[in-house]
Amino acid sequence: MKAILTAAAMGLMLSGCGTAEEAGQSKSKTGEVAELRTANDKCRQLVDNADIEAANPLCLSALEDAREFSEQSPEYAQAVANTAWLFHMRGQDEDAKQFYQRAVGLQEAQVDAEPRALARTLADYGMLLTNGGDAEAGMARLERAQALLSDAGAEESEAMAALYGDMAETYEVADDMEASLEMYRASVDAYRAALGDAHANVGVALNNLGTALQIQQDFDAAEKVLKEAAGILEEALGSEHPVTGMAQANLRDNDSLREDAQARAEMAEEEGA
Repeated sequence: MKAILTAAAMGLMLSGCGTAEEAGQSKSKTGEVAELRTANDKCRQLVDNADIEAANPLCLSALEDAREFSEQSPEYAQAVANTAWLFHMRGQDEDAKQFYQRAVGLQEAQVDAEPRALARTLADYGMLLTNGGDAEAGMARLERAQALLSDAGAEESEAMAALYGDMAETYEVADDMEASLEMYRASVDAYRAALGDAHANVGVALNNLGTALQIQQDFDAAEKVLKEAAGILEEALGSEHPVTGMAQANLRDNDSLREDAQARAEMAEEEGA
């Protein structure tokens, strides 16, 4: 029988911060912390890879173990955030919101909190809100994440590059394409600074910029960007990789999109004559 994760079933894990006695217990701390971090990392990796069946029992176990260890620990806060991400990937967004709110509260309460961990939780929560139709609330979380990373001196980090991409998508949802394009370009620049020009993430960011330029009907600029994206991805991932194929398809579609836009413009001109 598969382990089923639901917020109701795990209500105790969101109910409070435990007793002082529980918080003070540390069961051979160093080794256990390492085990908890490894379990959290593995949980996140499985969810990122959409291996939900494998992630379910592992994430639940990591959450239970971290809670037993200490509800004041960074490891428990991360386990709660990972569970929120799992719920989101399962399409259980209301449950995900509860866990994100709890994770943010836990991370904010920690005196020695790692700003990048809190920024990642805020970014994930922000995109959940954006994709749920509340771009304004989503952007508020993303801007808090940006401030945390900036204060930590991470302006040209991979984390900031990913965050710029999230902000670009949120501006796009909010129909602010000028701001969206600015953020897509910032994402490309930050990935270049963090990872070098030839990294696959640079290619993905260029592809996203190219599709945004297509929405703006700037097909000449889109063609240039998408050609570079496809070239980087083919070199980094190979010609048969699905991400490479996505960029190549977007590049192939550029001419037909340009022709369709021109035909619509000509038709509108004729109708107005």
